[in-house]
Amino acid sequence: MLQTESDIIGHLRAAFPQRDDIAPLGIGDDTARLAPGWDLVTMDTMTEGVHFERRYASYGDIAFRALSANLSDIAAMGGEPGPFLISLAIPKPGFDEPALQSLIRGFVDCLDAHQVKQCVPIGGDVVRSAGGFTLSITLLGHSPAPGPVLRTGAQAGDVIVVFRALGASALGLELLQRGEQDRFPALARAHLRPLVDVQLGAAIGQASVVSSMLDLSDGLWTDLPRLLQGGIGARIDADCLPQHEDILECAEYLGVSAIQMALTGGEDFTLLATVPHAKLETLRDLASLVGCKMTAIGEIVAESGVTFEHSGRPLQVDDSAFRHF
Repeated sequence: MLQTESDIIGHLRAAFPQRDDIAPLGIGDDTARLAPGWDLVTMDTMTEGVHFERRYASYGDIAFRALSANLSDIAAMGGEPGPFLISLAIPKPGFDEPALQSLIRGFVDCLDAHQVKQCVPIGGDVVRSAGGFTLSITLLGHSPAPGPVLRTGAQAGDVIVVFRALGASALGLELLQRGEQDRFPALARAHLRPLVDVQLGAAIGQASVVSSMLDLSDGLWTDLPRLLQGGIGARIDADCLPQHEDILECAEYLGVSAIQMALTGGEDFTLLATVPHAKLETLRDLASLVGCKMTAIGEIVAESGVTFEHSGRPLQVDDSAFRHF
């Protein structure tokens, strides 16, 4: 039975080994003390009623998804993930020991799925929530030796690439909200327990092969302009977007456009990068070595603005991307 904050912290401490090489003091002091070298930091928050509903997401799903989002941010910088902080705002009643064990299991499942050995919790905070459940994670990482990969750096003539089919998460969310996740369980899982490009991001960072990169969390339509610094633009060929059979079948079942979902759906947590033509095949081979497939979907152009084409004609994008504010 969970009576106090110390009970929750005790369960978390027991679930993960202490790593003196990462955080010499472990969990328990007012702050964590880190070993040198952790120079990247990112944070992601998930709030009940905004990012998920408890009717379709277990506490384990919430933990897995929140940690995956952070892992994707570190991957987008070309870094390697490390220790993390956990902040919980928990409702009363409704969060008991089985709920905590589900949450912990979600963290463990995520770390196992992504094969990250240096990711261990080193502290955090626990508070009571007057409303729903909220989970925040702060994740640290190592920069690659050449330095972090930034969003700036794309040049006219660079090729725009992705490494996974787009739209799966958005379609999965629609299924979950309808209670029809059993029709396409892989898509529902893509939303609840996304697998992200951890090894690929680190490999790209070490190879210094791309000119810019970010992770697709808000959708291609929203995220791509963030790579366009200094007056450059982009041209995307929607016919080149990678898709798989489940996405096409589910889109048809739901009566939506698979292309529109790929462009605006968001939360795919794959990497979007720009790469000079001369390094394109190097990047393709690098992606293949870590089990990923690179797909070229467009190019950076000298003129500002973004254009989308489909079957050789301009494509009108239905901008339905989620916004917090």
